[in-house]
Amino acid sequence: MIRRLYILVALVIICSFTALSQDVVCDSVVVLFRTGGGRIDLKFNQNDKALETLRTIKRSDNADYRYFLRRADIYGTASPEGSIAINNRLSKLRAESLSKQVAEYLAIPDSIIVRHFVGRDWRRLRVLASLDSRVPSQQAVVNLLDIIAAEAESGKPHKGDPLHRLQSIANGKAYSYLARHHFSKLRAARLCITYNRVGKLPVQSTSSTVVPVNSRTMMVTPPLYVAKPVQPATDMALTGGRKPFYMALKTNLLADLAITPNIGIEFYLGRGFSISAMWNYAWWRSDSSKWYWRTYGGDLSIRKYLGKAAKEKPLTGHHLGIYGQALTYDFVFGSDGRGEMCDTWSYAAGIEYGYSLPIHRRLNLDFVIGVGYLGGLYKEYVVKDDCYVWEATKRRQWFGPTKAEISLVWLIGRGNYNQMKGKRR
Repeated sequence: MIRRLYILVALVIICSFTALSQDVVCDSVVVLFRTGGGRIDLKFNQNDKALETLRTIKRSDNADYRYFLRRADIYGTASPEGSIAINNRLSKLRAESLSKQVAEYLAIPDSIIVRHFVGRDWRRLRVLASLDSRVPSQQAVVNLLDIIAAEAESGKPHKGDPLHRLQSIANGKAYSYLARHHFSKLRAARLCITYNRVGKLPVQSTSSTVVPVNSRTMMVTPPLYVAKPVQPATDMALTGGRKPFYMALKTNLLADLAITPNIGIEFYLGRGFSISAMWNYAWWRSDSSKWYWRTYGGDLSIRKYLGKAAKEKPLTGHHLGIYGQALTYDFVFGSDGRGEMCDTWSYAAGIEYGYSLPIHRRLNLDFVIGVGYLGGLYKEYVVKDDCYVWEATKRRQWFGPTKAEISLVWLIGRGNYNQMKGKRR
């Protein structure tokens, strides 16, 4: 029993050193095809540059490490539109088209090349959709694509046409967006080459070389050694995706009508939440008519966006929130010069409801009403002979509407724009 345990421990140690002594690295090259195309067009989507990468992979000058070629996988894929039979045929044509280019550019034994005819590439579409936050009803799309991909990989019959199921989300907006922005990336052939990195490269030699691998030796000819591998084409690179950023600048048009300049800013925090701040300032005076207007202050609110529109696009649609306000003011109206002044801060707090309506690619109208409590001290006075005569100090305690906005909102940030009907993003 003890002897068997020693043998098991020794095997574990040997396997551990084996794993440490060889690093697995990969190269990837992708070429794209025109709709319905099965032959590589060098003038399409910089395919010529992608194939030139094959020459780079083959070079062995100035390499820091030695790489032993293990396997080459070639995938032919298609976008979802069209019949299953047609897409399967296109996948095969695309994989074979790239195979011919690999045979021309690389000395890879056919015995280690594995060709995959994927057909409709639901799995990659799922990855692309998950990386693009602008996809309408993104989470619903990703969840459905997970199910469809699992069904396709298991070989089980689909529960209804998967294309129709995708088209049913967001009244077809999700499918239309994916078709415009991502289907072209699925009409592709992809080469993935896997290597073992087996050690530092010695002085270049044109003869066959003996490479130590796990205390054994293996004869390998020079074409199977490559230079530093080209960086794999990641899904983020395929989408050109960067993390989206949503913010907005805004002004309350109701305050502007009251001759009170104001500006606000709102930041999207994720999961439907945002934080918003507004500031206003006015200082107007006209002694001849006893008209005087001074006010400044602001509010801070935290919002939660709700509903279908909010899921499709942040900072859009219904929202509920809580807010706090602080302000001071000094008003004088009429020929008798009666005025009211709050020379200390008045405070308000409450709950708000609003709806942010898209009106242009980068513009929304945000309608907000808030109800809460307003409190603070204020003074009543009268102006006599250019003197301000104090009459009384009172305390305000008000429950009711304390906030009203019709704000013009300018959307700023990566991906922060509206998809207007009849227009492309």
